[in-house]
Amino acid sequence: IEFSDATEYLTQEELKERQFKAENYTKRTSLNFTNIRKERSADKKNSYFWDVENIALSYSYNKVDRRDYNIEYDNNFNWKAGLNYVYNPKEVSWKPFNKSKFFRSSNWLKLIKDFNIGLVPKQLVFRTDLTRTYTETLLRNNVDLPYNLPQIPQFTKAFNWNRNYVFKYDFSKNLRFDYNANNLSFIREPDGAIDKQSDSWQAYKDSVWTSVKNFGENQTFNQNFSINYTIPFNKLPLTDWISATAKYGASYEWLRAPLSQDTLGNTI
Repeated sequence: IEFSDATEYLTQEELKERQFKAENYTKRTSLNFTNIRKERSADKKNSYFWDVENIALSYSYNKVDRRDYNIEYDNNFNWKAGLNYVYNPKEVSWKPFNKSKFFRSSNWLKLIKDFNIGLVPKQLVFRTDLTRTYTETLLRNNVDLPYNLPQIPQFTKAFNWNRNYVFKYDFSKNLRFDYNANNLSFIREPDGAIDKQSDSWQAYKDSVWTSVKNFGENQTFNQNFSINYTIPFNKLPLTDWISATAKYGASYEWLRAPLSQDTLGNTI
């Protein structure tokens, strides 16, 4: 049946309503701010861990509104906010024998002359981002029945919090230590729609903020570290043509039990 034939005897208002329902409509709204930061000035020679230049911020908001013949509305919201802190200090090391004439007098003493100890970390990194999605969907009642069959709105929500840590320290130019960890948690939200006009809105906010203050509920946590040692064969004349590296690493992973089966226990 052609649309024009099916709507031939409808009033103008009924025709507009029918056209609205038959229309396949999608609207996208997006707002993004990426890597907002203050650049370090050229005349600033030293960097400190409290410098604001170490921090970068990001924020994005995306919304997709959709409707068609089968869907009355399908509204999808996505928010993401992130903070990135990176501190890369200049190398500062102690070389007690570097200026000694005695240790400079022979290549056989190069191993002692080049002895050094790192005094500051090589890198400090902290990254965190909050990702929140919310979808509300209502299907149309297109079934031809003698009675009205009400449709119930469906809601889907997810609120995740990811945190990442990196620490690097060079005990010397030959001995390096790397550590990184990642923690993923979720913010618990009450069931149902998010409605600022509802009487339960204050209770909803209190519940979410309580979960945020507790850093969410952990889902996964993993960490690993490694120690790299460059054997100083190049400091001795007889072995300066040899290069060798020794490495030791370890990792740890924790995984939360499924929410629907938490009696099974967590996994390590």
